[in-house]
Order: sequence, then C-alpha cells, then structure tokens
Amino acid sequence: MEQAGMFSRPQMNLLMSELLIHLLQLSDKDFSSYTQKYSAQNMYVMSALQYIEQNYADKIEVGDIADQLHISSRYLNKLFQKHTNMTLLNYINVFRMNQAILLMTDPQLTLTEIASRVGMNDSQHFSKLFKSVIGSSPSLFRKTLSNEEQRQEWLPLGYQEPQKD
Repeated sequence: MEQAGMFSRPQMNLLMSELLIHLLQLSDKDFSSYTQKYSAQNMYVMSALQYIEQNYADKIEVGDIADQLHISSRYLNKLFQKHTNMTLLNYINVFRMNQAILLMTDPQLTLTEIASRVGMNDSQHFSKLFKSVIGSSPSLFRKTLSNEEQRQEWLPLGYQEPQKD
C-alpha cells in the first residue's frame, strides 16, 4: 500500500469521515451561532449521516434518504456535497468500507460474508470498490491487519474487538 507521509490517502478519507460525523454530532448541541437556514441544512446532512449509519447493511438509495427527510434527491445531494465536500454516494461507499475493515478483524467471517454485512451482495463489486477506496484488495488488506502495528493504524481509537467465544 502506498504511504504518503504519516497516513495513506485511504486512511485520511476514513479518518476525515469519522471526524465529520463527530463534528456534525457536536454541532447539533448548539445552533445559536448558525442562521436558521444553515441549521436546517445541517440537520438534513446530519439526518442523512444517521440514516446511513443505521442502514448501511441494506440497499441505500439517495431517494430513500431524501424521502425520509421530505426533500428532493437533488437538493439532498447538493447540501451533502456543500457541507461535506464529498458526494452522498462516495460517503456511503467510504462508510461501508470502514465498516468492512472493522469486520475484517473477525477471522471467522469470510470476505463474502463481510461484503453482505455492509450491504453489498456482489463480492466482486465489493472487492473493486474496496480497492478503489482503500488502495488494496480486501484479502491483502486483511493480511495487513494481522500485523499488530498496522492494525492499530487502521482501526478507530478506542475500538474494542469482538469477544471470542
């Protein structure tokens, strides 16, 4: 995997996505400095993020999220791009790949099972997408996770691995 300085580009994408979610959740607590317009827009983006977090294992279409928020798909895409600097579809893909990385820590799960658990029933498409987002094939990346030092670089701070029976 390519390393450019301390973090690779895919690592930075994942870290930035986690930071974005955290900042949007914090901003929910105090909207006094925002105008009412930006508060509503931020709530749409935050609601979209929550929808993705709760439904990433299922098929997600932008229209489904927009319908939940009672806004058009086009408007939701525009807001999401404006507030996150990434498209809604790109965010969904990055989020799913982040979840896949967490699932890869469980050696009992096959890559096909992992793909299915992150909402992708086509394992070939999962592999192509994983490589485009992370920069490595899922199988090679999983081997990378077996190295404890590299494992700590990829897993979120405070991540607790599943208990083994």
